[in-house]
This record gives sequence, C-alpha cells and structure tokens, in this order.
Amino acid sequence: MSGTSAPHGVPSGPGGYALPLVLLALAIGFIVMAQRFGAASRAMPQLVGGTMVIFCLLDALSRTNTELGRRLSRWVNPAVSAVSVAPPRHRQRVALAGLTALVVAMILVGVLPAVAAFGLLALRYRAGRSWLMGATLGGAVALAIWLLFGLLLALPLFPGLLFGGVW
Repeated sequence: MSGTSAPHGVPSGPGGYALPLVLLALAIGFIVMAQRFGAASRAMPQLVGGTMVIFCLLDALSRTNTELGRRLSRWVNPAVSAVSVAPPRHRQRVALAGLTALVVAMILVGVLPAVAAFGLLALRYRAGRSWLMGATLGGAVALAIWLLFGLLLALPLFPGLLFGGVW
C-alpha cells in the first residue's frame, strides 16, 4: 500500500517507530542503571523497566503494516478502526518531551516532587483539568507511590541530586 500512513493510522516510514523505539532505549537504560543498586533496591526498577520494554515492543509491533500488527492493534485497542488517523507528530513530540522532563526532574528533585509536578502539569495542560484537580490527583499519585514503595515495601525513593541524592 502506498501513501504516508499504514491502514491503521501509524506512519509507515521509519518515523512511525521513533516513539516506541526511543522509549524502548530509555527503558533499557533504566534497567542498566538499576544494576548499580543493591538487590532489594533494584527489584522495582527492573520490574518497571522490563514491563516498559514489553509494552514498547508490542507498540512497535502493532505499528507494522502486517496482519499480526493489525490484529495486535485491534486486540490492544478494540476502538481502533481499520482506517484511523495518526495523531499529529507534535503531540508525540510533546509526550516524549514530557517524559524526558519527568526523568530529568526525578534526577534533580527526586521521585515524589517530580511525579506530583508531572501529574499536575499533565492534567492541566494535556487533559484540560483545573489546577485544583491536577494538584489533587498529582499529589494523590505521589502519596500512593510513597505509601507503596516508601512505607509498605520500605524501598528508599531517590531524593534527587539537589536534595542529597548520590548519583
């Protein structure tokens, strides 16, 4: 089939695979960096990174213009029609920039403030929610992360380089 997009709306050129492949590289980097932690401290980063690797590979495979790719796309998202429109490229770039900013913020100011700020900004600017709703949900997610990892699992959450974290 000729044209700029595959039947299910993902660009058929190499650019259509850019986002899942960049995220795949970040996930692999995350797993590699986690190897420097002790056994207990690296368990969760390995689980998260491994899960992300699986989802990135599924995403890349679902973007192929093959029968398997189309089936996988319909299985993962039944709302995808046979002919759908690809999201604008700038939305993909904004999503990738947001994730990059989240990682940088986690490194600089720590996990909890970065997650709360990311939740606030994503809900405000991407989902169009109010500042109060964004702050409430962003704070609730940060609290849930602290309760699960910090309190229940007793895993130390990285405080950030600016607040005493050691790289």
